[in-house]
Amino acid sequence: MDLRAQREREYRRLLYVALTRAEDRLYICGWETRNGRAKGCWYDLVADAFDRLPGVDDIDRGDEGIVRRLSNPQTAALKPPVESTEMRPLSLLPSWADVAPAPEPEPPQPLAPSQPDVEAPPVMSPIGYTAESGGLMRGRTAHRLLQLLPDVAPEQREESARRYMTHVAPEWGAQQSKDLINEVLGILGHSDFAPLFGPDSQAEVPIAGVVGEFAISGQIDRLVVTDHEILIIDYKTNRNPPEDEAHVPAAYLG
Repeated sequence: MDLRAQREREYRRLLYVALTRAEDRLYICGWETRNGRAKGCWYDLVADAFDRLPGVDDIDRGDEGIVRRLSNPQTAALKPPVESTEMRPLSLLPSWADVAPAPEPEPPQPLAPSQPDVEAPPVMSPIGYTAESGGLMRGRTAHRLLQLLPDVAPEQREESARRYMTHVAPEWGAQQSKDLINEVLGILGHSDFAPLFGPDSQAEVPIAGVVGEFAISGQIDRLVVTDHEILIIDYKTNRNPPEDEAHVPAAYLG
């Protein structure tokens, strides 16, 4: 028997199993897609069998179509209903059934690290920035380079950065692109930042948790966990940088 014949036999066997599980009544119906029903489906197999069975009644249901019914008289003795004269004791309700439920706890107040509860510095307006001055585009491009280049071998970073700049900022001049690349490479190569951009660091790390009464949800631009400390970088590409550490907004200080 070939594979196709085996599948057909198994398909019909499953139909037989489904039909013989009914005890009193069996209803058979079907549905079609726009392309009609599959040839040789269960519905057609049953319909073909009804055409050959004697005693089938065709009942016209109007708009619902024709319902075909085959009835057989009851031959097996009916099982008498089971009546029990035994009185079952009523079970007592548990003690908690009479106690009012405790009020539902209020969900923690959501807090995003990028939206602290203290006043943050104003966002830099995109109005007035051009391709020559860079503006927001320069900040976003620097952010992306700081995210991607740490995964590139140091000797290949400059070439990779040039190809990236050609793709995302073709309107920039050669010197403007070179200045940004040198600035990013200077950060990556600085010894003070080595752990933050080393092989154990991660970029764009999602975080979620509950701290006190606050639910924290956000994404860390750069993260590294060492044996002694946790270092985090949060880039602010749409805000003016402070002149020195004394002017860093309180929202960014732990």
